[in-house]
Amino acid sequence: MFLFFIWLSSILGTVTALNESHLAQRIVITLIIIIFVTLHYTQKTHGKQSYTCLFLFFGLYLSTLFIYQARISNINSISSNTTQKKYNVQVIEKKYLKTDSRIQVKELDSGNIFLLIPPRHHDVKDLDYGGVYLVTALATFPDPPRNPGSFDYPTYMLRKGLSGTLKASSISLLETRIGNPFKRFAYFLKEKILDLHNSTLPYPYSHLFTGLIFGEDGTQLPEEMKARYKLTGLSHLLVVSGSQVSLLSGIVFQLLSALGLRRWKGFGLICVVNTVFYFVTGGGASIFRAILMNICMVYSKLFFYRTSTLTSISFSGLIMMFFNPFVIYDVGAQLSFLATCSLVYGVDYVEPLISKRLHNAFRSALAMSLAPFIFTTPLLWFQFHTISFVSILSNLLVVNMIELLVVIGFFSTLIGLVIYPLGYLLNQACLGVIWLLEWSTLLLAKLPFAEMVIPLHGGLLLLLYVYLVFFGYCIQEKKFLYLKYASTALGLILCFSFTFWRFQERPLTITFLDVGQGDCTVIQTPENHVIVIDTGGLKLNRQTRDIESYEATRSLLPFLTHIGVNSIDVLVTTHYDLDHIGGLIPLLKYKGAALYIDNGRSAKNLPIIPKLIRNKVDNAISITEPKTLSIGNDTSLTFLLPTQLRSFKSKNNSSIVVLLEHKGLKALFTGDLESEGEAHLSELYGYQLEADILKLGHHGSSTSSTLSLLEKVRPKVGIVSAGRFNRYGHPHPSVLVRFDSLGIPIYRTDKQGAIQISLVNGSLQITPFIPLQRQNV
Repeated sequence: MFLFFIWLSSILGTVTALNESHLAQRIVITLIIIIFVTLHYTQKTHGKQSYTCLFLFFGLYLSTLFIYQARISNINSISSNTTQKKYNVQVIEKKYLKTDSRIQVKELDSGNIFLLIPPRHHDVKDLDYGGVYLVTALATFPDPPRNPGSFDYPTYMLRKGLSGTLKASSISLLETRIGNPFKRFAYFLKEKILDLHNSTLPYPYSHLFTGLIFGEDGTQLPEEMKARYKLTGLSHLLVVSGSQVSLLSGIVFQLLSALGLRRWKGFGLICVVNTVFYFVTGGGASIFRAILMNICMVYSKLFFYRTSTLTSISFSGLIMMFFNPFVIYDVGAQLSFLATCSLVYGVDYVEPLISKRLHNAFRSALAMSLAPFIFTTPLLWFQFHTISFVSILSNLLVVNMIELLVVIGFFSTLIGLVIYPLGYLLNQACLGVIWLLEWSTLLLAKLPFAEMVIPLHGGLLLLLYVYLVFFGYCIQEKKFLYLKYASTALGLILCFSFTFWRFQERPLTITFLDVGQGDCTVIQTPENHVIVIDTGGLKLNRQTRDIESYEATRSLLPFLTHIGVNSIDVLVTTHYDLDHIGGLIPLLKYKGAALYIDNGRSAKNLPIIPKLIRNKVDNAISITEPKTLSIGNDTSLTFLLPTQLRSFKSKNNSSIVVLLEHKGLKALFTGDLESEGEAHLSELYGYQLEADILKLGHHGSSTSSTLSLLEKVRPKVGIVSAGRFNRYGHPHPSVLVRFDSLGIPIYRTDKQGAIQISLVNGSLQITPFIPLQRQNV
C-alpha cells in the first residue's frame, strides 16, 4: 500500500509539472505541502512515509519539468530550420514492410531521436538496425492540428521524446554497429516469424495471426479489418499483454525446473527472454507493464518473497515513469493498468451480482467480460467519444477462442521455426479458428447500435471513476442501500447530461474543414441535423494509381466524432472530382447517410462509390433542375445549378450550387464553378443570389469569383478552401485583390485551418481554428 501511495505522489508530481499554468502549479504544490505536513503531525507513525511521498512528488515534478523544458527548447530549435543539413544518424529500430514510410534514428552528435523519411528510391525496410548513415535532410516538426478533433501529432511526438522528422534527399551507409544485442536478435527472430506466417497462411490472415500472438508491429492489416475490431471492442487483442508474457514465462519456468538451474541464473534467464520478447512485439506501454509485473511475480516466487498484486502494479507504474514520466498520458498504458485492475479486483465484485441461476462457469466468464468493460469503457468513451455496446458480447464469445489460438499459435510458431512442415500443419489448424473469429466479428459488427458516438467531458469521466471506487467499497462492506442511492443518482446525472447534449438548442454552425487542396463543409442545424457538402480528397500511388490514404480519415471523420455525429442527414457531392469525393468511401462505410445528392454524373475514377451509395444510403437523388429541400423548421437548402438549360465544356461548371437559408442567414456554396458557370448563374438568378457567406468557387482560382457574381451576391465574408503551399497558387492574387477592393474579408483554410461560422443573436460569429480568435461581423 505504501508503494501505491508513492506511485500516486509521483503521478501527481508529473501532472503538476506538465500543467502550463504557473498559478495552478503553485496552488497544487502548496496544497501538497499542507497535506503531508498535516499528515506528519496527526499520524506520527507515518511521518517517514509522508516525507518519502513528498520527496517523490518534488523529485518527479522537477525531473519532468526539466525534461519537458529541454524537449520544448529542442523542438523550437528544430522548427526554426529552413535549410537542409548533413546528419550522422544510427538506425535504432527495424521495419519489415515496404509500405512503412519512416523509421526511428538517433543523431549521434546530439542524441536526439528523429523519424527519418528516406528518399523515394530507398525502402525503409532495407535500412539495417545499428547502421550508421550520413543523410542530407531537412529537419521539421509537425504543425498543430488544423481541425477540431484531429490527432494532435506534435503533443504525441513531445511525449514520445521525438525531436522531429528528417526528410532526406540523400542517404549513404557509413558503417554497421552491433547495437543492442537483445534488439538485434529480437529483430532477426521477428523477421523469421513473419516469413513463417506469411508462407503458411494466406493474406490477411497471416498478418492477423501474427498480430494476435506477437503484436501488430510488422503487420499490414487492412484498414477495414482494424476498424471492425475497434467497432466490436476487440482491438485490444492486437496488443500483446499479460497472457502472452505469462505463457512465455511459464515455458521458461518449466525449463528451469527441468534443468535444475539456480534461482539467480533462472531469474536472469527469464529477464533476458522477456527483454527479447519485448523487442519482438515492437514494444509499447502495455507489454512493458506486463513484463514488469511478470518479473516482479517471478522474483517473489523464486525467492519465496510474499508480494501483493497491488505492489506489483505500483512497482511497474513507478519503473515506467522512471523511464518516461510522460507515460501517464499514454492511453495504451492507462487502459493496460485499468484492464489489469479490472481482472484483479473487479471480477470478484461483479460476479456476485450475476444471477446464481446461471452455471458457475458461465457466470465466471460473464464476469471476466463485464469487469474490463466497466473499468475501461469510461476512458475509451472519453478519449474516442464512442461506446462499443457489443464489446461485452464479443469478448464473451471470442476471448476464449483467442486464448486457445494464442497458445496453439505460440507453440506452432516455435515448432515451425525448427521443423517447418509440422509448423505448417499446425498453422493450418489455426486457420480454421481464424476463419471462425473473422466470421464472428463480421456478424457482430452488423448488429444495430454496435457503436454509438456520444461525447463525454472530463467531469463526467471523473464522476464515473469515483462511482466505481464507491461501488467497490459498498460491495465489500455490503452497504447495498448506499449503492442503490449512488447508482440512481449517477443514472439521473447521466440521463440529464445526455438529454441536454442531444436536445439543447444550438446555433446554426457552418464548419469549413481544412482538407488540403479540396472542399469539405459540415453544417449543423439547431435541431442537430447534419449536412455535409463534399468530403475532401485522397492520395493515390503515383505508379499503381492505388488509393494510399483518405484525407477524410484525418479531418472529416474525427471532426464528426468530435461533435457526436453517428450518421449524416444530407450528403451533397457538388461534382465528381477527386478533391471533392475522395472521402466518400470511408464516410459512407463508417457513417452512412439518409439522403445523398449528386449532379447526375458518375464517379468514373472510383467505381466502388455507386455500390456504397446503394448499400449505405437510404435515398439518393440527382439535381438536374432547381429544387428546395427543407431541413427542420427554419433551415432550407436550395439547389440552383446544374440545370438542363445549358451544357458546359468544363465539368467544373456542372457543380451543384447550394444556397443555405436559416432565419435570414444565407450562405452560397459554388463548388468548382468557373467564370462561365458563374455568368450563367448570375443570368438565371440575379440579385436573388445575395448571401452573407460565399464559399469561393474552384478554391479561389483566377477563373472564379468574378466581379459580376460578387456584385450580385454582395457577401459579408468569403471563404477559401485550399491546400497549404498548393501547386496551383490558390487563392489567386487577383481574386484576393478583388475582394479587398470591395471590402469583403476573406478567411482561408490554408492559412487559418478550419473556419467555423455560427449564427449567434442574429450576427455571424467567425472562429478560425488557427489562430483561436473570435470576430463578429
